[in-house]
Amino acid sequence: SAARLEAFLKTSNPLDSGLADPDLLDVLNAVPNIDAGEALLFAVGANNRDTLVITGDKRSLAALCSHDSVADVSKALAGRVVSMEVLFSMLTEYQFTLIQERVRDKPDVDMTLKIVFGVSVPANFESVKKGFNSYISDLRSRTGTLLYVPSS
Repeated sequence: SAARLEAFLKTSNPLDSGLADPDLLDVLNAVPNIDAGEALLFAVGANNRDTLVITGDKRSLAALCSHDSVADVSKALAGRVVSMEVLFSMLTEYQFTLIQERVRDKPDVDMTLKIVFGVSVPANFESVKKGFNSYISDLRSRTGTLLYVPSS
């Protein structure tokens, strides 16, 4: 997994803040619950249609989809935002045991992951899948078409 991640990172480009429209950044920064880092991700992602935006900030995603001032950004990002739940759901499809072990080794990092993978005892694959589906479904209900849909 580490080797694949390293290979992926070598093919990835660092986020260039120069790609963000300064006016769009100002509009995004004015929206409550969207911090400067998320504003930059959203602004660059909205202007680069061949990119995915990966974020664990559910509050910013909900804010992006609930303010008319940034509706164009939300529309531009539709189907290209990978939430942490979507990412980990995809990872567990390929490396369930390894991912579960790593998450359970660091239970204080994220409450959602801790709950899904099991608090006192490890959850089984079906339970983890259902847990992620529940969280993703809730997030989709608040963000419409914003989230990425993995191909089967």
